[in-house]
Order: sequence, then structure tokens, then C-alpha cells
Amino acid sequence: MGVPTLVIGAGMGGIRVVQTMADFVREKGEEADYEFIAIDSSKKDLEEQIKSGYNIRKVELGEKSFDIEGMIEKCPYLHDRTEPKGLGALRDRVYGRFLLDLNISKVKDDMQSAMSYLAGKWKEEVKVGKRVVMIWLIHTLGGGTGSGTFPDLIVNLHKLARDVLEEGKIKPIIFCVGILPSATNINDITYGNFNKRYIANSYGALSEIEKLSEAESLKLKMKSFYSGIQGEEEIEKRPFDRYFMFGINEEEVWKLEEELKSIEMVEEYLTSSNKVIVNMMYAVPKYKGGVENLWSGEKSPFVTFGESELIVPIEKVKEVAKENDRLGKIVDEDIKNKLKEELDNFLKTDVEQLNERSLEDECKAILGTYKLRGLSHFIGKLQNEFNKKTTEAQTLFDITIEKEWNRLKQKEWAKEKIGEGETGGYDKILELLNERKSDNEKVIKSPWPKPILKKRLRRENEDIERTIKDLKNKKNRLEKLKKLKSHIDTELCKTLRDEIKQEKDGVAGVVEYVRKLEIKVKRMYEDLEEMGGGRVIKIPVEKEKVEKLTLIETDTDKINVANMESASDFVDVMKIDREKMERIIRNRLEQAGDTTLRLEVKPGTVLKEELFILGHTMNGRLLEDYKSAFSGKKEPIFTDTFDKEKYVFIKFYLGFNIEDIGEYEHRRKEYEEGTLPRTTGLAEERIGEIFAYPEWFMDDENAMKIFKKII
Repeated sequence: MGVPTLVIGAGMGGIRVVQTMADFVREKGEEADYEFIAIDSSKKDLEEQIKSGYNIRKVELGEKSFDIEGMIEKCPYLHDRTEPKGLGALRDRVYGRFLLDLNISKVKDDMQSAMSYLAGKWKEEVKVGKRVVMIWLIHTLGGGTGSGTFPDLIVNLHKLARDVLEEGKIKPIIFCVGILPSATNINDITYGNFNKRYIANSYGALSEIEKLSEAESLKLKMKSFYSGIQGEEEIEKRPFDRYFMFGINEEEVWKLEEELKSIEMVEEYLTSSNKVIVNMMYAVPKYKGGVENLWSGEKSPFVTFGESELIVPIEKVKEVAKENDRLGKIVDEDIKNKLKEELDNFLKTDVEQLNERSLEDECKAILGTYKLRGLSHFIGKLQNEFNKKTTEAQTLFDITIEKEWNRLKQKEWAKEKIGEGETGGYDKILELLNERKSDNEKVIKSPWPKPILKKRLRRENEDIERTIKDLKNKKNRLEKLKKLKSHIDTELCKTLRDEIKQEKDGVAGVVEYVRKLEIKVKRMYEDLEEMGGGRVIKIPVEKEKVEKLTLIETDTDKINVANMESASDFVDVMKIDREKMERIIRNRLEQAGDTTLRLEVKPGTVLKEELFILGHTMNGRLLEDYKSAFSGKKEPIFTDTFDKEKYVFIKFYLGFNIEDIGEYEHRRKEYEEGTLPRTTGLAEERIGEIFAYPEWFMDDENAMKIFKKII
């Protein structure tokens, strides 16, 4: 059993990560260790983002069944402009908080139920060790639901974890992930095209998270309005163990969506970001020292991280090898000569002895020896030969018919039976010849003709029989060739359909299939040759090596990859240059650092770094072979369920506080100087609305102008 883990997502960004994580652990067969809760104020988003058939509890923070207008009037922390929305929080943070308060009972029920289930898993476990349950809460900081509900959610989650888990002597580990909307230009976002309300909201959200992180010294009090009942919650301790931050580039999302009009590219960008978060969440509980000891000496709870991936294309190499084996060698002059000899030998067979079966058998023999490329060349030549033979037979037949017709027109006995201008044909000629033969037989059998006449008529009938036989032979040969040609054109290789895997029979269909397969394989070659860039790259393979990949050949000119299983196998079999491999690994380490948060940390901030490397158990040796490429502390995490073709490098940065984040510092300065409304496009008199927990900012003039009920 792994670490029993509860994953909770709040708001659109949070529930997307929940689904990505559920997909991730299901692929690895580890879903039994996980429980999931998706919380959102939009029923539509819950239905669209959360798939059925998963152990994901969906909780809608809806307005139905409540006297919303009456509740709004009574709620102590709402501002005077608050109105029912009906469609979620709509980037209004305090309204997101309000919706959670209204629905808190069902949220708590689902959290308690999930924790109880995970606690029960320890009763089945007989191994001795620290009993922990991992809890993740993922939310966005720029919207309404995710950022507005977070403080309330985490406080309730922390209290429930103590009640449900600690009483059973199970230690809860609560980690949070905040998805921060960031901008391309942190110092001046004025010219950004994205919705800058997200940036303003994130400043308010970070300010509240900073308060929560110092709860022990601040002794925070939080107003509550559960089911319409007013109260106050004492917060005497930080309600989370670690808080991880990750950035989404809102300007990039806007460009993809608005300028390029590509929802697919937006989805790809967000999915890629979610996978970074999920890889981190999967790695942390597998810390060898026990997740309860993770960074135990580090006082600041805040962590940021970056990630890069290295793909080892083992299966793609095998797929290319398989297609190489199916296609066979390039048809060079030597193979052409051999195929010509095969064709010549086949064509020596009398047409009378040929049939569709013999054609199919010959194609099967050619495929077995020369593979698809050889077969494609052979059947093309075969078609040409049968085209020629059929044309020759047709020409010979036509000449014979014309010649015989002209001969008959000269016969006195035939002239009477041939109409004026009548054109001769096979059937007419046979009719005339058979009638003449019949007339001759009558004379021969009669008693009165002279013997010399009978003898002449017998010779004439013998000539007629020879002529009829010759005509029939030529006709039958032509028909046989036409039939075989039709089979070659439209049905050839139909008995090989399963072996070839083509959809269309006949020469054109098979040749087209082989041509398309060659194009597909060429693209596969190019894909293997490309390294990629950015967050994900793969170990490239040179073209001359790609062309030699095989699963069956054993000669020295080929590269047999049939037994390739691990990353080390890949490097050894493909003979990847050692210096090149070290450069690739160093590139991955640098990239993991470069993508951190997509935000800046204030100059002079001293950060601690730690590297986690995720991989499959059988891929550990490669990292040992290239340990010189690593510097600093690294934590290799290998499991039997991880993707065999992937390494994930996760770089953690510790030792900073929220005020050390450059973006937060820029927004704080703007807020204090009164320029944040202009920067973010919000009304100056309403800027205080970015706070969802105004009771923590009683000395803030902007907040108190808005939240008058809280005073």
C-alpha cells in the first residue's frame, strides 16, 4: 500500500487537476490509494471537467434551496453591492466564500467520509511504520471560487483531519497547491490583454494566505455564516504543512485563445501545466525518509517548483523497427534483378495452369522473402506483364477474327449467308463454320455423291475444326488473361489482407498502402530524430540508425531492439554518445529550474534547492551511470508503476516567504501607492473587493470602505 491520499480541488483550476491526478494514478493502477473531491460553484464546469466512473465526489456550491437575497443581507462579511449570481462566483472572491459557507455541511460530510475511508485502509495494513494520510488541496488564486473558498476550506479541513485522523493515531499531512495567474511582464502588466482582475485577486488571495501562514502569532479570527448562522472561528495554528506555488501565464493563454483562436492549444497548455503539478504531487508522498519528515528543518511553509521531462522512446523505436521489418529493404538494383527473375520464372507457367490461387500463392512467397517493398515492386511489374499479355492476346485475337472473316467473305458458300455490310465477329464466324461443317456432313453421309467429293469435304471439315479450335483457344486464352488481369487489378492480395493490414485489394490498393506506410514511417523517422524543446524532450536517434532498426534481423548491419526494455538498454543498444547524454541530462536539470513558477523571486533571496527524479525501477542504473551530470542533493524516486519511457525532474525551491515573490511585491507596492486600480483596470473605489476575508484587514482603508458590515 502507498500513502493513503485525499486530493481536493476547489474552483475550475483545482477540479481540472483533480481529474488529471485521477487519470494519472488510474493509469498506474494505484487508484485504490486515493480519494478525490471536486468542489466548484459551477455545476456546468463540474459536469464537463469531471469524468464519470472515477472515485471523485462532486460538490456543487449552489444557490438553490437558499433564500439568497435574505442570506446576503444577513451575512456579516459581504459588501453592499453583493447580488445573487446564479452561475457561480464569477471572479468575486468574497462571493465564493459565501457560497462555501452556505454549502459547508455537504463539503464537510464528503471530506469526513473520504478521510474515514482512507483511515480505514490503515486497519488493513499489517506493516509497522508511521501511519500517515496525505491531503492535497489545490486551488487557483485569481478566480472567485478557488481563491475565495481556500482559507475557509483549509481551516475546516485541518480541524476535520485532527478529529478524524489524529484520534485514530494517524498523522495528517496537509499540503496545498496554489495556481497563480502570472503575466509575461511582471513589472508592468498595463499592456497585457488578459483579464487583469485575476492579478488583483491573486494579490488579495496571497495576502490572506500570508496571514494564515502566521496564524500562530496573529491568532486570527474568521467570521462564519454556516447555513445562515453567524459565528467566529479561532485560528491559532497554521492549517497547512506546506504550500506549493505554481504559475500559469495568463497572457499566453489569452494569445492562444483570442489571437490564434485555438481552444485546442489552450487546452494543451493547461493540460501540460496540470501534469507538472500532478507529477510533483505523485513524487512528494514517495519521499524515502517518509513524507512526515520532508524538509522538516525548513521553517517557511512555502515551496515553489519547476519540472522537466526526458522521454526515452523505447516503444516508438520498437514500433519503427516493426514497420521496418514489414516494409523490408529498399528495392535496389540487386533486389530488382532478383524480383525480375522470380517474375520471369512465374510467367513461364502456361496461362491455362494459372489461376487466382496461384497468383495469391506467388504474392505470399514474395511477401515472405522480400516484405512489403518487394511485394509492391513485384505486383507492379506483374500487372505490367499481364497488361502486355492481355493486350497481345486481344490484338492476336482481333487479327485472327478479321483474317478469318475476310477469308469467309471470299467463299461462295458463305457469301449467301453474309449480309451486305455485315461485320464479322467471333460468334458469327463460328456460326458460319459450324453450319458449313453440318452441310458437309450431310453430303458425306448421303449415298449418291462421288467418293472424291466426300474426300474433299472431309478435308474441309477437318480444316474447319482446326479453325474453330484455334479460335476457341485464342478466345479462352484472352478471357483467362482478362480474368487474371481483373483479379490483379482489383483483388490481388486479398488472401494477405491480415498479414499486410491493407484496406483495399488489388495492385493500386496495395501499392498505395505501401506508399502511405513509407510516408508514415518516414515521419516516424523524423520524429525519432527530433529532440524537442522546452519542458519535454526525448533522446534523439540518428537517421542512419533509425533505418537499421529491426525486431528480427540478427546481421551486424541491423540494430535489433526486440529485447530493449529499460533506459539503459536504449542508451547501450542505440550507442548514444556519453557526452551527448550528459548534455541532455544537464539540459533537463536547467530546464526544471527555468520553468519554476514562471515568476521572479526578489534579488538577494537565498533559496534552498532539492531535486526529485521520478522514474521506473528498472531505469535507475542510467542515472547512476551519469551521476557526474548531477550536482547538489537529489532524491531518486523509482516505482514499478511509473512510465518506463519517462524521467521527470522536479526541482523544489525552499526558504522564501510570500513577500519574496517578485510579482506579489510589485502588486503590493502598487496597492500601497494607489496604482493597482489603474494597473488592473478596476474601479479605484472598489479595489477593496479583492479581499474575501476583510476581518483580517481591519486597518485597511480600502477594505473597510467596501465591507462596512464587518466593522
